[in-house]
Amino acid sequence: MTALDRLVGDTFRLSARRARASVSEAALVAFARTIDLPEGPAAVMDCLRRMGCLVDWWPGACAIRPLSGGLCQVGDIGLVEARPEDLLLRVLAFRPRRLVLALAGERSLTVVDLVLRETGAGCELGIRFERPAPAWPGAEAWAARRLARFGARAAVRLEWHLRERMRPTDAPDPPAIPERTRA
Repeated sequence: MTALDRLVGDTFRLSARRARASVSEAALVAFARTIDLPEGPAAVMDCLRRMGCLVDWWPGACAIRPLSGGLCQVGDIGLVEARPEDLLLRVLAFRPRRLVLALAGERSLTVVDLVLRETGAGCELGIRFERPAPAWPGAEAWAARRLARFGARAAVRLEWHLRERMRPTDAPDPPAIPERTRA
């Protein structure tokens, strides 16, 4: 069993096999960003654990259907209806300050690692996206650019979503979520 198979588990074996057919294990690309939030880690994790909200911040997501559990325990699975392809979601880790998700599609595999760190004025949310890169020449740089664009959009949308969900009801309305963001 390869590291990629262990990472995504039995549910994702088919996608892992397809990804492995065109990916060398050394060719993983990653994108990371941090978001400073005024709320504490417990409040932010309560918001993140509502996996139905994934459609509010995952670029291209339209709906989510739980296939098992409530999508907030390790091993829970859901179907994310998204463009350009539907994704199978699996919760890999769920701890008080860490949430790890794997999303696999027909042609893609993305691992999302969300880590909360307490700060003096609230908390810091660390976001890390990882994807395998195809094995053809120049693919790693191409995949890194694509993931950076995707990750930047997802991070902006996640920050907006968290601030909107945790804002007091008597606070003024925030600006609309940005339609396009540039990396």
